[in-house]
Amino acid sequence: MIVQTFAPVPAADRRLLLNNQREGTGSIKYFCVLLAASTLSANARTETIAPWLPLSSASMQHPEPVHTTLPIQTHIAPDGAIFAEVDVTHHNLAHAALARFNADGSFAWMHEVAGSTPAGFAFLDGGHVVTAATSLLTLNAINVRVYDTATGALTWVREATGGRFAFDERNDTKQVAVDANGNVMVLSNDGGDYVVIRHTADGTALPSWRARIDNANNVRASGIVAMPDGGAIVTGGGAIWGGGFVTVRFDAQGDVVFTDVELGGKNSLGNPLGPDYIAVNADGNVMLAGTLETQGGTGHAQVWKLDPSGARLWTQLLPNPGGTLSTPPSVGAFLLAPNGDALVLSKFVGSYRLVRLAAANGAVIWDAAASGGSPSTLAQAENGRILAGGYVLIGGGQVRARAVEFDATGAKCRIMEDIKPYLKLKANGSAAGWSVLTSNPLVAGVGSDALMRRYNADGPCTEKLFGDGFEAFGSLQPADQTQPIMPVAHDQQ
Repeated sequence: MIVQTFAPVPAADRRLLLNNQREGTGSIKYFCVLLAASTLSANARTETIAPWLPLSSASMQHPEPVHTTLPIQTHIAPDGAIFAEVDVTHHNLAHAALARFNADGSFAWMHEVAGSTPAGFAFLDGGHVVTAATSLLTLNAINVRVYDTATGALTWVREATGGRFAFDERNDTKQVAVDANGNVMVLSNDGGDYVVIRHTADGTALPSWRARIDNANNVRASGIVAMPDGGAIVTGGGAIWGGGFVTVRFDAQGDVVFTDVELGGKNSLGNPLGPDYIAVNADGNVMLAGTLETQGGTGHAQVWKLDPSGARLWTQLLPNPGGTLSTPPSVGAFLLAPNGDALVLSKFVGSYRLVRLAAANGAVIWDAAASGGSPSTLAQAENGRILAGGYVLIGGGQVRARAVEFDATGAKCRIMEDIKPYLKLKANGSAAGWSVLTSNPLVAGVGSDALMRRYNADGPCTEKLFGDGFEAFGSLQPADQTQPIMPVAHDQQ
C-alpha cells in the first residue's frame, strides 16, 4: 500500500482548466423527451438570470501534472472544515484521496492511497476521520485508515479481508459508520452475507458481524447506520433476481434483531435496481428508499418506513405524473428533513424530481421538478432550503454538473449556472451555506482537478430559472391538494 501526503502549493503553480463547451442535445431520444415535456404546459418561458456565483473556490492542488478526478463524498467536520473524498487517476492507476478544506474554503491537505478506490468516510471523536477503500492490489481487501483531521497525520491503517464493496464508488451509499462506543464499522458483503468489519478507535480488530441474506451468493450491501445501543442497521439488495431489498438490525453483540424484505408492489419482479438508501430518525424509526424492477421492465421508486422493532409502518410508491409518457421515477439520492419527513430525489423524464413525504404516513406533501439529468446528491441547509445535484449528458460521451436549489416548500430558487461546464458533483449544507465538490473540465493530455466551492444558501429566489422546455415540470403537485396521496399498505402493493 502506497500512501502519499500533499500540502498546499503556491497559487502561482496552480492552473485552473476551463472548458467552455456548450451543451448539445445529445440524441434523438433527448429531443423527443424534451418535446414531450414541453407539451405539458403552454406557459413554458425563457428567462435569463444573473449567475449564482460561489463565495469561494479552491482546487485540491494535486501535484501530478496529468491526472483526473471524480467527486465521491463531502462532509462537514465538527470544527467546520469541509472534507472531500475523491477518486483520482494518474499513471494508469486509481487512487483513493481524502482532502481537507478549511471552513473558509481554502485548501489544507490531501492524502491518497495508490491502487485503491474510495468507499466512504466518517468522523471519530477526538479530532479524527476514518476512511474505507477497496484495494485493487490485494484481492477482496478493504483498507481502513484513520487520520488526524487538523494535520492530516496518519494515525493507523488496517487491511481487512472477508468482504468487498458491491457498488461503484460513485453511488451515494453509506459504507462507513461510527458506533455509540466510538468503534469503526465498515459495511461490506461476502457471497450471500452482509459483513460489518469492526475496529476500535485505536485500530484494534473486533469480531465482524455477519448476516446470511441469500444462498445465491450475490447480495449487495449498500448502507449502514449506527444505533444508540451500540448496534447497527444495514441494508442492501438480496438476490439479483427477485431478492428485493433486505434490511437487518444488529444489536450491540452482533446478533440479528430483525430482518425486513421489500419486494415491491403487485407489478414488481422484486429485482433490486441499484442500491437502496437508509436513514434513521431520533426515535429510532428507519426510513428506506430504493427502486425495484416492474413487470414492464422499468424501475419504480418507493419509500418505506419501519419502527425500531422492524414492524412496517407504511410503504409509498412515488407517483408517476407522466403517466404513459414516461417510465416511472428511480431513486438517485435520499435524506430526512429535520422533522423526519423523507426527501427523495429521483430521475424523471430528463429532470430532477424532488418529492417530500410526510413522516407520519408517507403522504405526498409536495412534488416538484426542475431541469436535470442523473441525480447523485441531495443536501439541506439549516434554513430549510434543499440542493439537488447530479449531471447531464452534453454529447460526445461527456457530462456536466447541474445543481438546483429549492426552498422548503418545493419551489425552485436558483441554479448554479457557473458550474455548467464541470463534471458531476456532491454537496453538503450547513449554517455557512452550500459546500459543493466538483471537478474542473477534462482537458485532453492534462486531466482535471477537484474543486471545493462554497455558495450562500439564503439568496433571493427566482421563479423562472430555465429556458430549455423543462419549465413545464416546475410543479408536479397531486391533482387535488386537499386530498394527499395516501400510502400503499405493504400487503396490497
